[in-house]
Amino acid sequence: MSPLGAAIQAAARDPRGRAGLGFLALLLLVALLAPAVLPDPAAQPDPLGASNLAPSLLHPFGTDPLSRDLLSRVVTGARVSLGVALLAVALSITLGALVGVAAGYLGGAVDTALMRLVDGALAIPRLFLLLLVLAVWERVPVLMLVVFIGATGWFGTSRLVRAEVLRIREESFIRAAVEGKRLPK
Repeated sequence: MSPLGAAIQAAARDPRGRAGLGFLALLLLVALLAPAVLPDPAAQPDPLGASNLAPSLLHPFGTDPLSRDLLSRVVTGARVSLGVALLAVALSITLGALVGVAAGYLGGAVDTALMRLVDGALAIPRLFLLLLVLAVWERVPVLMLVVFIGATGWFGTSRLVRAEVLRIREESFIRAAVEGKRLPK
């Protein structure tokens, strides 16, 4: 079973885990189905008459000063946030796995250099870097945000992958395969 499947099964056994999984499923469902059900978040049907409306059946979260439906805007923001998170995590896992496998498999000077790079990068808080980027640029494009979050999130993953590669490298079946290549046939 995959680690993700094991984590989902472990969460499903606990009542709080089931509540969390249910909430996450609800968020994903709302984010996926919202465009078909909710009005366009940028639409201004009546710019003067529908501004700052209180929550109602027509507008469950109310409207803003420009008469835009707030629920549509919140769900659109959730869609963007989930997309950024998914892409950033995919990039982070990919980079971390590549660096971790390279460090664990090649060993020696490569391992030392890569792990010192990771140690140095871990010494700088990601939040500080993100605030620095936001202070320098007024508007950060979504793609740049994905790349920044993914490029600064792989350090821990690389250490875990390296440790696993080092562990597996010492297993008897790997040693037997390496020794089998050295034997004359």
